[in-house]
Amino acid sequence: SEEQFYVGNGLLAQLQQHTLNLGTLGHNATWPNFNDFLEPMFESSLSAMKKDLFAGPSLFRDLLNTARTAGRVELNPEGKTSYYSPDLGSLTYDITTDSGHRVTVHEEKWSLKNLPDWGFVLDSNNLGAGQYKGLGPQWFMNLQSNSEVMKVKHGFFMSWALNVFDDSTMGVIRGGTVPIVAR
Repeated sequence: SEEQFYVGNGLLAQLQQHTLNLGTLGHNATWPNFNDFLEPMFESSLSAMKKDLFAGPSLFRDLLNTARTAGRVELNPEGKTSYYSPDLGSLTYDITTDSGHRVTVHEEKWSLKNLPDWGFVLDSNNLGAGQYKGLGPQWFMNLQSNSEVMKVKHGFFMSWALNVFDDSTMGVIRGGTVPIVAR
């Protein structure tokens, strides 16, 4: 029997209000541009007091260098700017906007590896998730094909939806600098 699967458009389609396009030359990756992009996301009465920015490796580096030059990177208790976050398994640092709002920047080198100069600013108060009704977690046994006689494959499947409640509190960043050397 055939099954029909619905795949949603994801987070990008829901975050249309705030987009910062930095280009690829790096001359737009300035603190005033980052600050002017981040500040309006705190204006809504539904906004959280702090935001999380999940950034690809290139954007993570560009924003760290820009915020450090502007004196907007907070030092952690060891006196360092970036630190390892075991919860996410990534490097993290905190920046403060000109009006005192805090943004925690997380490097997403694995999930954004094909989008190294992209970032998603998320607000925990306005982001929700859940599973589709009737499509909870399920195990499927013996998924191997008939030609795979020496293998046994099982799968764990589940559905989920990501919902943005107030998109004025979140945004997307893309662009920055492109590495000179590709390794």
